[in-house]
Amino acid sequence: MRDIVFETLYDLAGRDRNLIIVTADMGAPALDRFRDTFSDQFIDVGISEQAMVAVSAGLVLSGKKVFTYAIAPFATLRCYEALKVNFAMQGLPVCVIGVGGGQTYWEAGPTHHTFDDVPLMKLLGAKILQPETKRECVRAVKRAYRMDGMYYLRLARGSGKIEAPKGSKWEKRVL
Repeated sequence: MRDIVFETLYDLAGRDRNLIIVTADMGAPALDRFRDTFSDQFIDVGISEQAMVAVSAGLVLSGKKVFTYAIAPFATLRCYEALKVNFAMQGLPVCVIGVGGGQTYWEAGPTHHTFDDVPLMKLLGAKILQPETKRECVRAVKRAYRMDGMYYLRLARGSGKIEAPKGSKWEKRVL
């Protein structure tokens, strides 16, 4: 799903120089093509999610269409207050992209798990988009691109299934 999102954003960015991706993800190979082609439309703030939100708000205020991207708990939970103050309270548009909801990053431990991202983003007034097919994914990106409010584009990691090693403590976990 993530690759489809960035392919769609790549196509849109080629026609719209105001489209910007701001990320706090240090290793997303799916972003390489976008970063290489549109280096002036790509900002990597490093592992600093609140800075990602603050930079994004400044860009939106200067007329840019901003998509933020990080692993789901970092894009939402860690940024909740910053999203509230910088976007929700000001009524500014943004699309927050979070990959790996639930426990799909099970091997990284509890800091990478999120079960409350959707309700918290709803509290901020975000429209929730959770595409499950390639077609839905393209449509979701194009919907968020209209920038008529705050969106949360929640993407599954890989297949979206938890694939814990056989016999691990996570194998019997019921979601």
